[in-house]
Formats: sequence, structure tokens, C-alpha cells
Amino acid sequence: MAYSLEALIGPTLGPLAAINGVPPLTVVALPHDLGLLPLVPDLLKALGPVAEAAEVERLETLPYVKPGVLWLAQKLSAGGKVAYVEAEFFGGVGEQAGAGWENGQVVFGPLNAQDAINQALRWLGVAAEAEHDEFDTLGLGRHRFTERWVRAE
Repeated sequence: MAYSLEALIGPTLGPLAAINGVPPLTVVALPHDLGLLPLVPDLLKALGPVAEAAEVERLETLPYVKPGVLWLAQKLSAGGKVAYVEAEFFGGVGEQAGAGWENGQVVFGPLNAQDAINQALRWLGVAAEAEHDEFDTLGLGRHRFTERWVRAE
């Protein structure tokens, strides 16, 4: 079975104000007063020119993360913590990545690890509920692909 997720998660994502040059953002409410912003292809495409103009610094340990994502995480973190989470699995084999911003600066990670998402969620303040890890506590397994988070809302 396949699973993929690329998203920004944070408490500041719920009441997003308009950000110049960015199309309307679809934020999905999660438990613990968090919001999940699915990083779908249309959004990534729209963020490209904005990020290029801003000359965003790349993260060496996450070189494949698009500059638009880094720019958006930096902008959104002006109001509090924002985590980038990514997972890609097929047939039980895969990887996770995570990073966290606060006040426009990377202050958590970036890291590639089997539990990178759980680490990022703990950094955001998510406490695992009984018999679950942080990932399951937020219900991140609800959809198997990033695009389905947008369509489900």
C-alpha cells in the first residue's frame, strides 16, 4: 500500500490571512487546535515565482523541498510554530522528513528519520494519546495521498 503526505502543520494555519501573491489556501482542521495545509501541485506551482523573487535559502538536508514551501513556512511562522512534514511509503518501505520554523527561522531539524513526523509533531506540542503515536493522535493516516486532504474538505 502506498502513502504520501507533504504538508505544513501549525497552530497559526487556522485563520490564515491573505499572503500577497499566494492563491487561497486550503487548511484542514486537525485535533489539538492545529491546521494542515496540503502542499498540492497547484499550490506549489503558484508559489514558485513568489519564492524565486524572494531568493529563499535552501535546506541542505532537505534539498528536494521546493523553495516555495520554504518561503511559505517562513512567512506562516511569523505568528508561531510551523512544521513541514513529508512521508513517502510503498509496500512498507519509505522515508519521512521534517523541519520546523518559528519567527521566520528554522529552529527544528531539518531531519530525515523513520520518526521525523512524530518528532516534528512533538516539537509543535502534540502529546500522543494512549496507544497512539503523535501521527495517529492527529489522524494523519485519514487520507493516503496529499491531494485527498483537499478533496475531502
